Amino acid sequence: MFLNVFFHILERTHCDYEVSHSRAIGFLLLKFVPLLYVSYYIYDIVWRTNQACQQPFDFKQGNTTLAHSSDNCEKPVLRAPGRPRSEATRRTILDTVVRLIGQHEYRTVSIDRIAADAKVGKQSIYRWWGSKADLVLEAYTDHSLSGMPPIRKSQDAFADLEADLERFFAFMSDSQIAKGVRSLIAEAQLDEDFRKKLYENVHRVRCEALRRIFRHGYELGQFRSDLDENALAHVIHGSFWYRFLSGTKYKYDKAYAKNIVSLLRPALERKD
Repeated sequence: MFLNVFFHILERTHCDYEVSHSRAIGFLLLKFVPLLYVSYYIYDIVWRTNQACQQPFDFKQGNTTLAHSSDNCEKPVLRAPGRPRSEATRRTILDTVVRLIGQHEYRTVSIDRIAADAKVGKQSIYRWWGSKADLVLEAYTDHSLSGMPPIRKSQDAFADLEADLERFFAFMSDSQIAKGVRSLIAEAQLDEDFRKKLYENVHRVRCEALRRIFRHGYELGQFRSDLDENALAHVIHGSFWYRFLSGTKYKYDKAYAKNIVSLLRPALERKD
């Protein structure tokens, strides 16, 4: 098609303006080369767009990633600004934090050291966590606490309460975990905002776990229904945090869990 148009214009140019054959060719090339280049560029864009509909790929535009998929080529998915968090990288960082805090004093473990040991850029850590305390908190809650055995309800709420305390005491007896949690509690005394985060992610979560056991006790008819759940949860956890933080020689172990439940049983048990 292009050749036909070319020779048609060539013939008209030669007749109307009576220029030489060579000058006519030069004139037309000067006019048509930019047109051919633009046409090829448009064709290339169309071809790439068609490929996008057949195989997913990513375009990056500024700080926004547009992800095209074969299922919906006309509706790109907008992702949040910044690079997506790699789960493998996140786990590596959290593992590194738990190991370093367990081996060294909290105040001596810097973001630089964490980044170097995890083999990631320091900017990646600051992109995902606002501070070292926030990073360590996630390492000991979302990452480490997920390793605790799940609570399995039985037909005895008192036995469930004892089992829950046993598993929590056993988890907190790990030297690396204990050292990190003590460091977080110390940090929380100096930073009010971080203290709120610690409460929401650790203390409140543990109290809610106890409330689920209390409600199970109501359903089984074993626990009084007029219990002050908050006060009861605080009494139970207070018995742990005292031994955990005070430096006393007395242990928080299986026998201690059993003793706590035995002492509370007369106050918890439904009398009718």
